[in-house]
Amino acid sequence: MNKIKKYWPAFYVGLVFVIAGFLGGAVAVDEKDGPKKTDAKAKDGYAVILSGNWAGQIEPCGCTEKQLGGLDRRTETINIIAPEPDGRLILEAGPMIERFDRQSQLKFDTFLRSMKSVGYDAVTMTAGELKLLHDHIVDINPDQRPRIVCSNMKEEKLADFSGDRYFTKKLKYKGKTLTSYVLGIADGYDSEEGVSMELLEPVNAVKELVGELGLSKDDDALLVVLTQSDNDELVSSLKEIDAIDLFLCRGFGDEPEINSISDSTVACDTGILSKYITRFTVDAGKTPSPANLKLDAIAIHSSFNLDPSVIALMDAYQMSMKLENLIAEKIDRMGLEEDNRFVGSASCGDGPECHGEIYAIWSGLKHAQAVPTLENVNRDNDPECMECHTVGLRYESGFKSKEETPELAAVGCEMCHGPGMFHNEYPTEPYQEIFTNCEECHNDYHSPEFQEKREEYFQKIKHWEGDREYWD
Repeated sequence: MNKIKKYWPAFYVGLVFVIAGFLGGAVAVDEKDGPKKTDAKAKDGYAVILSGNWAGQIEPCGCTEKQLGGLDRRTETINIIAPEPDGRLILEAGPMIERFDRQSQLKFDTFLRSMKSVGYDAVTMTAGELKLLHDHIVDINPDQRPRIVCSNMKEEKLADFSGDRYFTKKLKYKGKTLTSYVLGIADGYDSEEGVSMELLEPVNAVKELVGELGLSKDDDALLVVLTQSDNDELVSSLKEIDAIDLFLCRGFGDEPEINSISDSTVACDTGILSKYITRFTVDAGKTPSPANLKLDAIAIHSSFNLDPSVIALMDAYQMSMKLENLIAEKIDRMGLEEDNRFVGSASCGDGPECHGEIYAIWSGLKHAQAVPTLENVNRDNDPECMECHTVGLRYESGFKSKEETPELAAVGCEMCHGPGMFHNEYPTEPYQEIFTNCEECHNDYHSPEFQEKREEYFQKIKHWEGDREYWD
C-alpha cells in the first residue's frame, strides 16, 4: 500500500482521468452490480491489448465480494472487444509472479500455458522470471507458451530461452495493413545463481535495435515497448526515445492509466492484478501517433463466460499442488516465540472456567466453516488460499492437513488471538489481544469492501461482549 500511496496522489489521479477521458476513457460502471458485458464493444481500428503486474494472482480470490479479473474470463472479453485475430496484438509486460517458491513455479507454468491458450502474441519477463523459466520450468515447450521478447539480452543468450529481441506482426483491418513491432525490457537483478542472462543496459539496447529496424518517429509502423520496471529514471529515459509509439510500464493502481503523452509517444501503465484489459485502438490508415491511439480500460467482470481450456489448465495447477502435497511438505514455515504452539479452537472451550459460550457462538459462524468453502471450489490444496482459511499455515506448529491437524482447519480463535499453548498452561497470565489483524486476509486485493463495511463485518463475527478497541 505504501507504493500505491507514493505513485498515486490525488492530484495525479485527477490529471490522469482528464487525459484518459480525452483519449477514450474507461467503461461505465454500475454502482450496484459493476460493469456489464455490454460495456465491452469492438471499435474501428487495430486493437493493441496489454496486461501486466498480475502480482501472482492468476484469478481473483473472490471470498467475500465479487472481484474483477482472471485469465479464465479474458478469452471472451478479448473476443468481444477485438474480434478479428488478424487485427489485434495481445501482449504481456510482466511480472506475472512475485515469489519464486514451488507454488510460484507451478503458477508461472500455468500463466504461460493459459496465455498461449487465450491467444497472447508475445510476453516479456523480469530477470527473475526468465531465470525461473530456464532453471525450473522444464516441461513447457516454446510452442506451449507465447513468444518471449527480451530486447536487452544478447542474441546468443536468447537461444537458451527460445526468445527473440523483438516481435513483429502485420495487423490487418478492413483491407488496410499496419506493421507492428514489439520490444521488451527485462528488469531486475541478474544474480550469479543459475543461468546468467548477461542483460544489457536497457536504453542503449532499445536505441540500437530501433536503429537496426530502421524505425523512426515519422514512419507508418507501430512500435510498442514493454517493461515491468517501476524505476522512474529508466522509465523516463525509455519514454524519450522518439520512435516509440506506445510505451507500457508497471502500474500500482487498480485501473490501467495513461501517465504521459509526448509529441510522439503515449505512455501508460498496466494497473495491478489485471482486473482490466488495457486496449489501445489505432486508427486504420493513419500514422500511429498520440492523436490516433485511444485508450479503453475494460473491466473483466463475472458476467463474462469462463474459458474451458483455461479452466482445465487451472484445474491441472490445483491438482499438481495436491499431488505434491505442497501445504504439508513444500512451504517455508516459521517458529513461534519461546516455542509456543497452536492448539486448536476446541481447547479454548474446554472446562467450566474457559470460553465455552464464546466457542459455541464461534462454532456457528462462517469462519468455523472456512475450509469447506474452499473444498467446494477445489481450492483446498492451494497454500495461498488456505493461509487465510486455516490457523498458522506459515508456522511450524500450524495447519498441515485435515488428517494431521484437524483442530486447525478453520479460521479459529488462534488465527486472531495467537497460539494458545502457553495460555492453556497459564490461563491467569495476560494473553495477547491481537495476533493477526483482519487486514492480513481482508486486504484490498481479496476483500476490497472490507474497510467501508468494517463494522457490518464485525457484527457478523461477534462472539464477545462489550466494545472492541480495534473496531475503527
